[in-house]
Amino acid sequence: PNRDAVAAHIVMTVERDRRRNVAAAQALATLAVEASNPHAADNRAIIQRWLDDWTQRADAAAVALAPAFDAVPIPATTHGEALARARAATGALVRELGYTSPLGGQA
Repeated sequence: PNRDAVAAHIVMTVERDRRRNVAAAQALATLAVEASNPHAADNRAIIQRWLDDWTQRADAAAVALAPAFDAVPIPATTHGEALARARAATGALVRELGYTSPLGGQA
């Protein structure tokens, strides 16, 4: 909407990287807690603590991005809408892996 052809290519590249990174993280988290792994219970607890800490940090950073949305001449979405989508996607991924989200119902 803002006639920035370069931004579309950057976003497309970032999205491809994000999907690859999510798939790798899912594979690692799954491997770490497989039933055949003698450290599965400890690994699950460590991953949950990591999620509790880093989800809150990432959410605070995402909330702080609100002014950037206000600076766009023709916004494609609002900060609130983008934040809600990100929280929902994160929560779905966390629950799919069998963990709980520190954002509760928001994530």
